[in-house]
Amino acid sequence: TDGFNYMNFYIFSAQYLPTVGGVERYTNSLALQLVKKGHNVTVVTSAVEGLPADEDENGINIIRLPVISLMNGRFPVLKSSSELREFKKKFAENKPDFCVIQTRFYTNSIMAARLCAKNKVPAIVIEHGTAHLMNGGLFGVAGNIYEHLVCRYIYHLCPEFYGVSQKCSEWLEHFGIISSGVLYNSVNIEQINRIAPADRTRYTEDPNQVLIIFSARLIVEKGIYKLIEAFQGISSEINAKILIVGSGVLYEELKSKETDNILVLGSMKYDDAIRLYKSGDIFCLPTDYPEGFPTTVLESAACTTMVIASDRGGTSEIIKDDSYGVLLKENTVENIQRALLKACNDRCYRKNCAENLYRELINNFTWEKTCNKLISIAENTVGRNI
Repeated sequence: TDGFNYMNFYIFSAQYLPTVGGVERYTNSLALQLVKKGHNVTVVTSAVEGLPADEDENGINIIRLPVISLMNGRFPVLKSSSELREFKKKFAENKPDFCVIQTRFYTNSIMAARLCAKNKVPAIVIEHGTAHLMNGGLFGVAGNIYEHLVCRYIYHLCPEFYGVSQKCSEWLEHFGIISSGVLYNSVNIEQINRIAPADRTRYTEDPNQVLIIFSARLIVEKGIYKLIEAFQGISSEINAKILIVGSGVLYEELKSKETDNILVLGSMKYDDAIRLYKSGDIFCLPTDYPEGFPTTVLESAACTTMVIASDRGGTSEIIKDDSYGVLLKENTVENIQRALLKACNDRCYRKNCAENLYRELINNFTWEKTCNKLISIAENTVGRNI
């Protein structure tokens, strides 16, 4: 790597595995790829009950700092603690070569930007969203003001921002920030290729039945109710079944409304989810959430499963037109129904879309490519600072 044997990377992420989410998976995948290339990686995240404050996992050093969890755990706030003070001291004594700060508004990100600026450690911020965290009402207004203030503060300390998609980079302009580029959310294609499909007979006894998969956090914004309403409206015109994967506040309600053709499978481990995607025919994500670049869309593409998804985040950057899948420009029940009718009743169309999407994925959305770009950014930045 052009004069650098290895580098010492710190990645600051407010949440990390086993907490499930796009930022958490991005952080883990990027860290693993950096380790594979011979670099040292430390992930700085929030404490989780039952997990050690400091451990090594798959070559990644994980430091978990005490937090107060707000918004049902979605917004961890760093606590003033002896652990935090000790971490800051060690950071100053053993400065990393380069830092990656995940997202623009967490207290973890504020702390990271301040530490890097104070200790003259080069860093970048990676943005994962395309809208404000909260919308509507006084809480929404207060939340938006908070985001703007924090974002400007972090930008002052760390002016290099990237998006996980082009849409994320464009969203940064809302805060007066010109993005330095894109570090795409991606997949580990080699890992996915090693995982075998699930046995379809576990989910259907009819070999001709179309399996539609929904996988996301079970909250209203992810579009599960829209999908179910659309499916129920056309169930007599298609031979299909919906398999719902995920956990969240809607789980118990959805579970209580299961039918023969709507199954709620709950949370799944990564390998099991990939096995399911490979056995399915259609992956459908009609999300209204401010996505950066839905990881499940990329994973489904890697499993050669056809994708129907709303135009949120970077989805339009891989589903370029209807030969790659269905991009729901308007995320309505009627449009979901039209997409499902066409896809369920045309096996050839599904196959062609899945093959085109897979080719697009392996050409542009792999961790090898994203990691190489990050290393190049880091090396150039460190080189300028020597």
